[in-house]
Amino acid sequence: MVNEFSGTAHGPVVQAGRIDHLSVHYRPPATHLRQLPPAVELVGRDTELAELRSLADTATTAIGVGGPRWAGRSALAVAFAHEIADRYPDGQLYLDLRGNRHNPLSQEEALRWALRSSGLAAEDVPDDPSHLVSAYRSALADRQVLVVLDNVVDETTVDVFTRPAGLVLATGRGAPLFPRGVAKLHVRPLALPDAIALLRREADSDICWYGDSAERLARLCGGLPLPLIAVADYLRRTAYSPRGLADLLADGRVPLSSLSANGVSLGDSLAVSYRRLPEEARPALRRLGVFPGATVNDRAVQAVIGDRAPDAVKRALIAEGLLVEHWRGGTTELPAPFRSLGREWLTDADGPADQVLDRILDHYVDAAESARTAWLGEHPPGTDGRLSEMVRRTSRGFFLGEAENLRSLVESAATRRLDAAVGLALPLLEYLTRQDEDLQAVHEPLLRAITDLSGDHRNAFALLVRLNETYSRMSRPAEAADCLIEAQRLARAAHDDELETRATRLLLTAFETKLALARESGDRESIANSLVLVASAHHDLDNPRFARQLLLEALDFYRTTDDVPEIADVLAELGDVSREAGHLAESAQFLRESVRLFEQIEDTEGLALALGSLSDTLTDLGLHDEAAALARSDELIDLDE
Repeated sequence: MVNEFSGTAHGPVVQAGRIDHLSVHYRPPATHLRQLPPAVELVGRDTELAELRSLADTATTAIGVGGPRWAGRSALAVAFAHEIADRYPDGQLYLDLRGNRHNPLSQEEALRWALRSSGLAAEDVPDDPSHLVSAYRSALADRQVLVVLDNVVDETTVDVFTRPAGLVLATGRGAPLFPRGVAKLHVRPLALPDAIALLRREADSDICWYGDSAERLARLCGGLPLPLIAVADYLRRTAYSPRGLADLLADGRVPLSSLSANGVSLGDSLAVSYRRLPEEARPALRRLGVFPGATVNDRAVQAVIGDRAPDAVKRALIAEGLLVEHWRGGTTELPAPFRSLGREWLTDADGPADQVLDRILDHYVDAAESARTAWLGEHPPGTDGRLSEMVRRTSRGFFLGEAENLRSLVESAATRRLDAAVGLALPLLEYLTRQDEDLQAVHEPLLRAITDLSGDHRNAFALLVRLNETYSRMSRPAEAADCLIEAQRLARAAHDDELETRATRLLLTAFETKLALARESGDRESIANSLVLVASAHHDLDNPRFARQLLLEALDFYRTTDDVPEIADVLAELGDVSREAGHLAESAQFLRESVRLFEQIEDTEGLALALGSLSDTLTDLGLHDEAAALARSDELIDLDE
């Protein structure tokens, strides 16, 4: 059989029996390719490098490095390529496909560039696009070349460039830009200590990092290397201190979009991904910039855009590298820099940020109340009067999945809307109590909202008393007492004697219940602490004799401990109630001892109060000279302070 061939052949080998007409254009490819960009010193990427080594050791032909925008995928891939370059004696080919820019390379352009880089002359590169893949594979056939594809545009690119020999190391934004069979590494933002280390390294060494300024800036950058480098560059070029810049970034006076790193504007960089988003996902990104919660799930997306395919919108945000996926919890998070830019890009159609936040709060208030009602079975919808176990589990699951977001929402509502703060906090407090979890992250902002947003002290007092009853029903005595203490403080500040007395009597009842429980338990420390609380309430209600008896009992316990500050406080209060009960000599004795202890522990505030009380007692005893001398000491302490 005779092989017949005519025309022009591309490639290093042509085999034929008879050739009538053939033009062979062949130039040996360059034997060594050295195209890798310089490597940068990485911070906090030891784990990722170890994972890449493990993947490369499995003799795979392609590795994909994915993750959110600005996470440092390219720097990691280039650094690793330098590390393993010696394994590929025929060289390293580097292609930036510009997937992170407005003008990405087409696959045809990338192949032409690769062929030229591999040593083919321009006239040897096929004109027909359909021949480019085979030409590329022929050019690098059996050559041990490391090909780095930076900023991949679509999932087919890695397949096209993968060959039996050598390795393809590709980087791409977000999720699935790499086909099946490609070993994958997902890069996440830097841990806080590593983010701070990178920020300090990139900034000038003479910058003064006062207090928590480095931590604040690292958090505002979301642990993402590119914003961290941009912030460091801004500090180098301006006169701002780290603390000052943190304040300006936090309140938007310096927009994050105005910062640049490596010649790239952060605003322009993120705009590329924003424009690639589907139309329905763009308002989600903008409005999620206002969302205060840490976890962006379907509920959060619904809260900002309604019921328009929230899962599809979330997947689109992940695909563009705008959401960080946490595999263990199955949750996603919008990093702080993307939140900041989302807020900057709010449009008239979205409304002001406050209106967006109000809509989010209303959505979650309704959802939380519905879930609480269904979970606790207060509104059975079934004809048999019972909720199904499935409904109960689903409703309980709402709180399980949304607890962190609800905490953040309560914190935001506490500064602007009392109704939303209460509507979010009460169902969450119920859930946390049943889970036996700490309540302080919800309890404290709720008290603050009631105090600051109620309009007047009587409204606040009524809400605090109702909240005290709610806590009592949930068997949370400490939080119940906090409500009454705050109610007492408000009444006192408003000089409302009636409400102050009412709050004090309620407190006395609560403390007496606590004392009874402590006596039942036999815990002497709990008994002593409760005695002091009950005594304080009796003192406020002008019952100094009874208060004195309780404090004497508490003092007997504290003298058996090494708790000098507590002993000093009890002695000082004993001195006050003893004086009011008419026991002046005893009062002076207690107060003298408290003064000595306050001096010992260098408690100037306690010392000043005890000296003032002792001066009054000595005056009542007729010891005017000593009283005057103590009064002068008290004045000197005030001047010192």
